[in-house]
Amino acid sequence: MKNIAVWTAFAVAAPIFAPLTASAQVRVEGRVEVRGDWHREPYQVYGRSHWAKDFRGRWNPLGGQYNAQTDVQAIHLDNKRYSKLRIEGGHGEPVIQRMTITFGDRSTQTVDLNMRLSPGAGEVIDLNGIGERRITQILVYSAPHTRGSFSIYGS
Repeated sequence: MKNIAVWTAFAVAAPIFAPLTASAQVRVEGRVEVRGDWHREPYQVYGRSHWAKDFRGRWNPLGGQYNAQTDVQAIHLDNKRYSKLRIEGGHGEPVIQRMTITFGDRSTQTVDLNMRLSPGAGEVIDLNGIGERRITQILVYSAPHTRGSFSIYGS
């Protein structure tokens, strides 16, 4: 009788603790990668993606076009608040390995992209946390000896 009571308690408690364990897992829904409380979604042409309609006029360019011939590009933002970042290919086809985002509280978020950005193609990255986060710096790591440029936008 005690065994039945113990197993019943586990069966009832399991759904309560499932969201706590699921937040640390990585799951892929179609082409969207979800990691805990942030996700990323690639697109081939920005104008045809749902991001162009959902966020029309809300993307702010974070500088001009950056050259991918150097291994690391550092973008300093002076604690500006954003909830999403977008990286998009410009000229050529740079290979972007990863981005490291440093927030105002000195925590970081590293996103492994490992993708070739053809002109107009890119990826939207949801930032860690709830709501907007203050960003101090973005480091973009590109593959050595690749040519091309990319742009970073925030919303």
